[in-house]
Amino acid sequence: MLGKILKNASALLLVQVLNPLLGMVFVVALARLDGALGLGAYTFALSLVLIFENIAGLGVREYLIREIGRNPGQWRALLNSALVLGVVAALLAQLAMLLFAHVAGYDRETVTGLFIVSFALLPGLLHYLSVSFLYAFDDMTWASASFVIETVVRTAAGLLIVSLDLGMNWLLASFVVSRLVAALVAGWAQIRRLGWPGRQWDRRVLRDLLAAAPTFGAMAILATLYWRLNIVLLSRLSGAEAVGYYSAGYRLMDLLAFAGGSILTATYPAMTRLFRHFRDDFRLLLDKGVQYALAGYLPIAVMVHELSPQIIALFFGPDFAPAVDGLRLLTWATLPLTLAKLFANGLVIAGRQNLDLRVNLYRLAANAVLSYLLILKFGMVGACWALLLSLAASVVLQIYYLRAIAPLRWSLAPLIKPALAALALLAALELTSGWPLLLRALLAAASYAATYLLLRPFDSGDRRALHCLGKQPVGELA
Repeated sequence: MLGKILKNASALLLVQVLNPLLGMVFVVALARLDGALGLGAYTFALSLVLIFENIAGLGVREYLIREIGRNPGQWRALLNSALVLGVVAALLAQLAMLLFAHVAGYDRETVTGLFIVSFALLPGLLHYLSVSFLYAFDDMTWASASFVIETVVRTAAGLLIVSLDLGMNWLLASFVVSRLVAALVAGWAQIRRLGWPGRQWDRRVLRDLLAAAPTFGAMAILATLYWRLNIVLLSRLSGAEAVGYYSAGYRLMDLLAFAGGSILTATYPAMTRLFRHFRDDFRLLLDKGVQYALAGYLPIAVMVHELSPQIIALFFGPDFAPAVDGLRLLTWATLPLTLAKLFANGLVIAGRQNLDLRVNLYRLAANAVLSYLLILKFGMVGACWALLLSLAASVVLQIYYLRAIAPLRWSLAPLIKPALAALALLAALELTSGWPLLLRALLAAASYAATYLLLRPFDSGDRRALHCLGKQPVGELA
């Protein structure tokens, strides 16, 4: 089982590296050819369709994985129920998106673009469900491949369209095509792995899914609104150019956050089984997750904060200098972002998704208020501050809710050791201030790793954490 988790984590890490890198190739090309204005318009359209795509998906992935972990034999009934519910939700979401585009008062060109991209919702939903079932059965290689193939298609088509100067509508149409390709690949992989679902129905399964959908759907919608709200508000309060600068930092933040999210996704099915059978090991993994997140993202945040001017200039050119301050702030969001995902998994696995829904609601409300006030005063930087502060506050609230399920064990050593190693990293950056970017980054990373290992950060708990991931309860699907 541990080998399978490592294989899945590696596949997810690969896709989370390749996808942002391939996406960055297109984003950099678009930014350099069309500037912040073009990048901002494209980002806004995709952000809006992703909001409604998550509405269509109803956030049922975690529910499906959890239920299959409890009873793998019911997957056919689950899939058929999810397909019926999802297709209806996708069609309604497309209508709602088009209605929003008209009511919000966007210009004719923007409305036309949103109409085109809205046709990505149905294939996006089908892809979402196929990937959910592949995840549930610990087959993440082909799921990851579908994401990579989608990004390759979108990037290649996007570069061609930008080079031929065909316009924004063609770019948005290429996004729809890439979503359709991803859905076909993931659907084929699901049939290859699990077979045809047939016509198996179970009223109890459908009834339970319908009962859970409002909570999980609300969680997904609130989470999506949270991550896209800043872009929508920036587009209305500061214009598309500000969205472009914000997107530059956001894209790089997303690239940095890939490792934590991939590992948490890969371990989610195993943690579901551990909660049912080995509750102490489940608590241990939460504790170790906090320790590893801090040890991994503190040096990243420090390094990128110091190197932001060079990083922005390298990827986007000197015209994107206003994005430097945004990248510095968003980089610090990688740690609370990873912790929020870890704690959300813990709450959902424990069947307390109502508490995670509450967290998402409070976080969105805080972000909405802070974004509006801070964007008016500070523009793009205000949006970054709003995201960082609201995300950190939500992590504190999650810890409070987890106290009755799996209270975290706090000690100073996991905090002090990465902090001391980060000081060594900072010293290395100061000593190499005149060096090329790559050499500075490599030396700083080596300084952190060497100092951290000299402080002997690993103990018997780390070995036990690896061992408990390999546990397989009798009777469960291997």
